[in-house]
Amino acid sequence: MRRLLLGLVLVAIGLGGGLALALMTRSEAHTRTVLSTTTKVEVVNGSRTARRIPAAIPTLVEGSTDPHGLAISNAVPSDATLDSADYVGRKPRQLIVTWERAHLTRNGQAAIWQRRGIAIWQLDRGNAAAWHRVYTYETLVNNVVGVEGFRVSLGDISGDGRPEILVFFDTDGSAGGGTYHLFANAGYRVRQGLVKDLSSDQGTISFAPNALVVREGVDYRGPGIHCCYRRVRVTWMGWNGRRLITMRQTVRKNRRGWPPG
Repeated sequence: MRRLLLGLVLVAIGLGGGLALALMTRSEAHTRTVLSTTTKVEVVNGSRTARRIPAAIPTLVEGSTDPHGLAISNAVPSDATLDSADYVGRKPRQLIVTWERAHLTRNGQAAIWQRRGIAIWQLDRGNAAAWHRVYTYETLVNNVVGVEGFRVSLGDISGDGRPEILVFFDTDGSAGGGTYHLFANAGYRVRQGLVKDLSSDQGTISFAPNALVVREGVDYRGPGIHCCYRRVRVTWMGWNGRRLITMRQTVRKNRRGWPPG
């Protein structure tokens, strides 16, 4: 009887030890799994080597219905360097990217050609996670014409809480020359509601709450080629879902000097 009891005790101890060992092993395994979890980071704004013949501009980006979840490197040409990325999260969702690329001489000291571009990508209807370009512009830069860069800003001028897109095509020059382009949506259709040449010497266009504000110098007094205007015309404009409309306009003394406003 004593031998039987002693055997049972030893078996119980063995089982308890095995259970404790199993729990420790599971705990250690779980800890190793957690520590081995890593985060993958994609570098998208590094420089890329351009080809002798420019690579094609992508026509499709897939992977997420959220613009922040896209691999931005897939939204620009494979030989281009990403300059900027802006996101519209409300439907219709959009991703706006700008880039530059150049094919250099063998010594790398001069560009055989240089290009700058911009594209507006928009998510297709539904949840297909497929994005297509709804606007694209790329220019070949030389000593005579070309765009030195793009300045992208977002602002709501329709009052629906979804931002519109304003892009300044900077053509450089001592007067700060360039052209403003406003892109707005009529449903899923993108419309270019405004295209206006306006150098920094002449005025500015910017967003205000529920409005696009155009400031233009009037009554030029000289004598220099860059200065100045006695008055400034300020126009507040909105988007009614189909077109740009003027809501208010005033002309007043130009107190700021340069640029007018």
